Amino acid sequence: LTYSGSAVSTGQWGCMFIKQVNDVACDGASIKLESIKLNGETYEVPSNYTDYVSVVGPDDTFDNYHFDLSFYNRWSGTSTAGNIGDGTGDDLNDLAVTSAEVVISVQNMPEITASDDNTGDNTGDNTGDNTDNNTSTDNNTSTSDTSTGNTSTGSTSAGSSVTTEGDLFTSESKKMNYTANLGLTDGGWWPCNSMEIDTLNFKGEGTYTFTVDVEKIAGYEGASSTGFKVFVIDIIGAAEDLEGFELKNLTVKADGVVVPVDLSKVLTGDLEEKGNYRIEIYNEYGNTKADPGIDAVNTKYAKLEVTFTLDDPTTEPAKVTMIAIDSTEVARLQESVKASGLKDGVSLKFAVVEDATVLDAVKTAVSKIITNGSYVVTDISLYDANGKTQADGTIEIDMAVPTALASAEKICVYRLGDDGKLVSVAKNVAVDNGRIKFTTDHFSTYIFADASTVSTADTSNVVVFVAFALLAAAAVVVAFNKKRVTE
Repeated sequence: LTYSGSAVSTGQWGCMFIKQVNDVACDGASIKLESIKLNGETYEVPSNYTDYVSVVGPDDTFDNYHFDLSFYNRWSGTSTAGNIGDGTGDDLNDLAVTSAEVVISVQNMPEITASDDNTGDNTGDNTGDNTDNNTSTDNNTSTSDTSTGNTSTGSTSAGSSVTTEGDLFTSESKKMNYTANLGLTDGGWWPCNSMEIDTLNFKGEGTYTFTVDVEKIAGYEGASSTGFKVFVIDIIGAAEDLEGFELKNLTVKADGVVVPVDLSKVLTGDLEEKGNYRIEIYNEYGNTKADPGIDAVNTKYAKLEVTFTLDDPTTEPAKVTMIAIDSTEVARLQESVKASGLKDGVSLKFAVVEDATVLDAVKTAVSKIITNGSYVVTDISLYDANGKTQADGTIEIDMAVPTALASAEKICVYRLGDDGKLVSVAKNVAVDNGRIKFTTDHFSTYIFADASTVSTADTSNVVVFVAFALLAAAAVVVAFNKKRVTE
């Protein structure tokens, strides 16, 4: 997409976005920004758009799913995740734009037969109309914010990140492609006050996680929020598709500590009758105010993590789900880990497991101990100046529980042996404030599982038992032989 001509409204413009200008349905499609140039200068693509994001649902302008992607908004506040430039939304307003080049990639685009008239509309004077109507983009966001009584910024916070394990669920539930927003207004209306404080791509039944960093939203160290005015999850336009789905889990962590939530008091469904599927944890202006399932007054947080699981009861669920964690989760675990007993110059690192052969071996081995549940796979290795190395002794590891196992009370830890069999590292490790501790003397592919899903017929126990049995038998034979010799 290119523009070249006279300077665009020097000192007046405040938004830059890609918006579809005809009502052609793009259901299931998604878009990614590849590069942005203004006046020939390259601007870094905001982190929100370095990967594919789904098209948006019907709104006041269009009846269909369509493209509408904003990457600069002077009214959205500080949001390095969503604004080009320095992220403030203030630094480029006075830039006289005489040329622009935006390269995008589109995937899962449905086959569309466009008329010549539609093509003409796309390149014609609709561009001017689109600019004039830009405020309606913000209004689309704020319409879902009527319950708060305050207009939200509609931005994704700079401190937010997304971990989505839902993509990895293996059941035969129908595939979806919706935008899911975490709406959060804290007890003081600031710094958290947006119906899109974090956003992720919802692709069907599975487990998803939102995260919010209040310090980054506020823009200074030590910032925190207390309480909730509005605390909801909205899956935009998905009410019909999610009818009958069940909320199986909702875990809220404030600064790493699990906040009690009464799941029976959390409301779900098309609560505002706007076609959106809402998970209402608390809403000062909704029905959860009278009987809240969370402490909406005293909960204090600088970092908030919200994990939820939606299940489609009409499909046969996957009995066993392997979650090979992504780079975002790897970074979270890496930041959390403390390793005692390492030699000088040796470091411990988590990594994504991408080798299909290794993942297949893990599936085969785990199938013997888990028949119903999820488990997490990651690589944990030691490195010195020469590359990968092994421990010279026992190492104690203190780390955060993987996000997908946030609701577990006890964790079992395994590693994949060289023979493709599981080696038990630690059994029934109690979760303490979202963390676990265990010791090991070997590093490779590691598997973490909720202890409640692990069968008592653990193959590693069988191996240990057989080994002891053989040793005992050998001792008997030796004793018997000696006795015979003595006689």
